[in-house]
Amino acid sequence: MNTNSLRRGSARSLALGLLLVLACGTLHGQSRVSWGVRSEANLSGFIVRQSNVVFSHMHPGATLGGFVRFDLPENFFLQGELLFHYKWSKMEVLHVSNTYQYGGEEISFYVGYQWRMASLQWYAGAGMVGEFGYCAWLTNDHVRLDLYRKKGPSALSAMKSRNSAVGAMLGVELPCGVQIQVGYRVDVVNVLDANRSLLTLLPHSVSIGVGYRFGQKRAER
Repeated sequence: MNTNSLRRGSARSLALGLLLVLACGTLHGQSRVSWGVRSEANLSGFIVRQSNVVFSHMHPGATLGGFVRFDLPENFFLQGELLFHYKWSKMEVLHVSNTYQYGGEEISFYVGYQWRMASLQWYAGAGMVGEFGYCAWLTNDHVRLDLYRKKGPSALSAMKSRNSAVGAMLGVELPCGVQIQVGYRVDVVNVLDANRSLLTLLPHSVSIGVGYRFGQKRAER
């Protein structure tokens, strides 16, 4: 794992988190603020385009992180998230089976709507996701390839460590604050760096997780 990437990632996460709190606190001073933690099981792989010799098979991974929610008038809300992922999948290239492994973070911003049904609080949202990879490996019986490694100052890595995605979420919150949430994310830009003109790989994942939201006065809802 690249320690420089970790340092940059930690500084970036802290800066963006503070910016989110300050901006939303200034623009929406009347909104109610709450925060929470969530752990997820994810199922990830790649959407492959422009190739009939590369195939991706989704496999399970894990996610852990937290979020800040700003409740707005008319049942709308803004939500910022910082999540850390471990993902892996199988990739078949020219009939050779490879294992893809990824570790990284995402910073996402959602606009959502929430409504009550019986004693449950339902919510749904969509937004933009920024992905920042720490490490990515492709391995088989013969080789182990560091997908972020560059062989020279002007060289391209096999994959980009940063990319953009869109995401959607649907969840339900129990009266005690426990949340159950499903989500989907798909990249909107080819993750390949070198050889990106030959084919397109778009990472995507589905997730289901359990979380808890703090800082909300249950009696007011």
